[in-house]
Amino acid sequence: MTRLGLFLSLIAFAPAAFAAEEAATAPAEDDDLDFLKQGEEAALKKAAEQKAVSSDSFSIYDGADEEFADFTVAPKPKAAPKAQDVAPLSAVAPAQVVFANADSIVVELPVLVARTPADVDGDFWLVGEVFVDGQKVAETRQFVSASGLAQLGPTTAFLKLQAPVTAPVGQVEMKVSQTTAAGTKPLFTQMVKYRL
Repeated sequence: MTRLGLFLSLIAFAPAAFAAEEAATAPAEDDDLDFLKQGEEAALKKAAEQKAVSSDSFSIYDGADEEFADFTVAPKPKAAPKAQDVAPLSAVAPAQVVFANADSIVVELPVLVARTPADVDGDFWLVGEVFVDGQKVAETRQFVSASGLAQLGPTTAFLKLQAPVTAPVGQVEMKVSQTTAAGTKPLFTQMVKYRL
């Protein structure tokens, strides 16, 4: 009987024990869900503030924009001229520095070799030279022949040279010439400013 009595007393007192446990944990659950109430209150407060501000009002955007006060937009880059507007054996665009490190720069110059194959009479060398402080420091040559020209459009040569420089800011001179069996003919010269 002892077991049966124990079992019956367990059944009789169990609901009261569970009720007491629920009563003891109820405030803790309310504390756990308190953040939900705070979130709902904050959302209602924010909605009320947004209703108060008209949608046409830009007052919410007024603020400290002083850090951008000296901001200027860079000018749009100019497009290179069309090949039809450029004479053969002349620059398509100005020479520019495409790379710079501690003591040298790389200068690039696009040269229109021919608009059509009819613009070229015979084979020749297109020569690019870079001068720093009047002294020649680099040279490049490209061989041009009628068989190497584009048949349906212009042919452009890109003269690219690396030049050592002595100052962090300055300019270099780039000379372009045409060399044939008959001799060398200077075509044009460009000055290129650089900053390391």
